Formats: sequence, C-alpha cells, structure tokens
Amino acid sequence: MSEVLSLFFVLFLVYALQCIAAAPTDTSVFLLGSRLRARLLRHSWLVMGSRYRLFLLNPFLPSCSAIYAEGLPFSFVTGSAGEVNGVQIATPTAFDEGRIDFKELHSFASRFKELLLDNSPIATLRTERRANYFATFLKELQSLPPLERRAFIDRELRRISAVDAIRARLELFSHCVAFLSSLSFSLFLFLFVLSPVAIYSFGLRRLWVGLLLALVFYSALILWAFRRAHLRLYPKKTSGDIQHLLTIALSPLAGIRAIDSIASDLLEDFHPVAIACALLPESDFPQFAQRELRRAKFLTCDAIQERFLTDFLVTQNLDPRLLLSPPHPEDVRSRTYCPLCLTQYVLEEGVCHDCGGVRLQPLTPIKT
Repeated sequence: MSEVLSLFFVLFLVYALQCIAAAPTDTSVFLLGSRLRARLLRHSWLVMGSRYRLFLLNPFLPSCSAIYAEGLPFSFVTGSAGEVNGVQIATPTAFDEGRIDFKELHSFASRFKELLLDNSPIATLRTERRANYFATFLKELQSLPPLERRAFIDRELRRISAVDAIRARLELFSHCVAFLSSLSFSLFLFLFVLSPVAIYSFGLRRLWVGLLLALVFYSALILWAFRRAHLRLYPKKTSGDIQHLLTIALSPLAGIRAIDSIASDLLEDFHPVAIACALLPESDFPQFAQRELRRAKFLTCDAIQERFLTDFLVTQNLDPRLLLSPPHPEDVRSRTYCPLCLTQYVLEEGVCHDCGGVRLQPLTPIKT
C-alpha cells in the first residue's frame, strides 16, 4: 500500500515540473490572482545561454496563471521636425545596428514568431500573432508620408493603451473560465487528496475502475470547458488550441493547468503600462510606470513613446516629473547615478555598463 501511495508523491513532483513556466527576459509577467488583480513577477531564474527566464506558478492554485505583456520590439526614429523616418530594432541581429530607414522601400513580413525585413529575421516575438501584427504595422507605417506617420502611431498607441478595454477583456476571461477553474481545482483535489485517502482506506483493487472512470469524466469535462472558453476568447485564432487539447486529453496533470494556456496571451494586444495599470495595485503601479518611462527616455531615447507614456500617466493622476526625478544621495561621496536603474556612483562622469551603456546623470551631493 505504501508503494502505491508513494506513486502519488512522484506524480505530484511531475505535476510541479509542469508548473515551471518560461518567459523572454524583455517580457513583463503578471501573476494573476483573485478578483482580477495581479502582482508583477519578481523572482525568476535566467537560463544560461538563452534569452528566457524560468519561474514557478503556484501548484496549489491552478487558477492562478501568468499573463505576458510584450512591448514594442523597436523604437521610433524621428527627424528635427518630429517626422518619423524609421525605427530602431531593440535587439539588432543581422543588419547594421538595427536601424531601418524608411527612405528605402522595405518588405516586412512574418514567419512563425519571427519578424522579417527583406526576408531576413530582425526580431523574434513571443507569439506568431504578434509577429504578424508588427509586420503589418511597419508595412502600413512605411507606406504613409513622413508627416502622416506620427498621427498613425498616436492612434495605434491609444488603441493598445485603452485601460477600459483591458478591464472588459479581463471580465470576459473571468466569466469564460469560471467553470474551467472549478473543474481544474476539483481535479487537483481528486488526484492528490481524495484518491490517496480512498486508496489508503479501501485499497486500490476495489477502487481502480471507479477512479479511472472519474478521471476520464474529469478530462472530458475539462476538454469541453477549455474548448468553449478558448473559442470565446480567441475567435479569430484558428490554430494553437489543438496541441493543448491533445495534451489535456493525454495527461490529467495538464488538465489541472488548462487555464495557463488561455491566460498567457489574453492581453497580447495591449501595452505593458496599460496592462499594469489595470492589473497591479495602486501602490505598485508607479514603480512599474517609472521603469517604463525611464527606459523610453534614457535607454531607447524614443521621443514618441516618451510622450505617449507621459500623457498616459497624466491621465492616471501620476506626475511624470516626479517619476523622473533623481534619487536622494545614499552617501556623501555619491556624484552621479544611472537614470535607468538608479544605481549611484562616486564617478564624476561615465556610463552604467549594467544598463547597456546609459550615460550617468549628475547627482546633487549631500552638503556636509
């Protein structure tokens, strides 16, 4: 009997391994909890030689999933008059410094998760849909006259920062997965609580047929609930759920975590700052907004996204000037600081190598 029960311990370890998720290092991850609120992922493990980081989802709460938020994989290049002349890829690969000049006619396309420029990959996105979206966006942006591109970008930035639309989609998600969430948690209790207790009390020989039928019944219900929720939340996605359906059908452990694959891409059409505004507590949002605003101003030097973030934060009753203000000196020797990570230095000038060469800003020293 103890050998049979020990199998459930091994089974739980296998299930716990399925709770390990991965996300690109430049993607924000929000851990969704109850009442459609979330907290930002803070603890993860970088995979050596990879652009991914690993993190653990709560194995005891199957409905607590991760929502991924991916920003623009490029910054906008503007001229002296404010006209948009091109884009700068965030992580250049196969061409000069990642600069794409719209003076030359380029061909933009997508292949699986890759964004292509003249049939050469220039960026890898998290999903195929995102790659296709940015290929279409850049194609339309390039086709416009330089002075009309700014208005086109502003319209698109307003669309992806609609907090009300994000909250409406979260409400739809909550409604669609309510039954699936109950089934997943019930299956978790059945596998790791009820079954071991029943086997210990009455023996496996008497119960194995009933336990097997119950497992098949649970899997069938979860398959139906998953398919129903997926169709309502992703009506235009014609592929991608078949693999999840097969996995759930073959593994009850995957059925427990069925909501994960639905939640991960739930808000992929929206900007990370708008997602953070809708999901994070009011006390946590300013810190996230500060990081994004400083990235736009000091790292990518993107005037368009900086202005967009500034206007957005004003509508959320935050003062961008306070978010960009220098920190208080930590030591009488502090002379400069990194405007991105806020690390303080005793150097009079230089760059922050941890942030990719961001130039240090002067810091008002403590008066002695």
